[in-house]
Amino acid sequence: MIFETITNVLSKIIDILALIGAAARELVILIPFILAAVFWVLIGNYRDELSYRRLRLSRIGEIDELNYQKYYLFLKAFLSAMDFHEEILPAEEEEENEDDGYLGKNTKKEKKETDIDEPLVFIKDGIRYGVLLEKKKLGVGPLAFNKLEKVMGERECQEGIIINNGLFSKADLAEGKARDIKLWDREWLIKELLEMQGFEDTKGKDFNYYFYDFWRWALWG
Repeated sequence: MIFETITNVLSKIIDILALIGAAARELVILIPFILAAVFWVLIGNYRDELSYRRLRLSRIGEIDELNYQKYYLFLKAFLSAMDFHEEILPAEEEEENEDDGYLGKNTKKEKKETDIDEPLVFIKDGIRYGVLLEKKKLGVGPLAFNKLEKVMGERECQEGIIINNGLFSKADLAEGKARDIKLWDREWLIKELLEMQGFEDTKGKDFNYYFYDFWRWALWG
């Protein structure tokens, strides 16, 4: 009776060990797939981190918050830092009847200034550029191209550029290609902002480029 009981207990233990062994074998087979899944999730999170870091370092968010007037002044200064030199319209002489107590009529010079939403003219490396500054999330429309081409013709520009802190629509891209006008969008601005501050743009780099940084981020955050 005791021997039979011991035999039954040993039999159950053997069955349990067999089940554990089978489960362990299946687990061993699954381990590479589990690790691959974890690694893939980590890579996805790291790419999100790179994207966030890129935007943060470029400070594009601060530029998005600017009103149009401040944005306009910022881009003028930014282009100047890129060695684009703005061409100021020449002063025009105007006569005014102004009684100064002695001469009666005075002649004064007033500098004609470009309206804030009108294209500007810049010179770089001997080339005259007509430049229109836009601040729209998606698409600038044909009016922007017409406005720029008008100024380019009046002021003898060889190249035309539209800069937008948002994105261009498909219609804009087709229009730019047809009219031979360069379109510099949000991605261009981010890249130039990073370069201006001495940061390397990580967008478009393959995984091998930042492999070691990935492990630093994965292990220590």
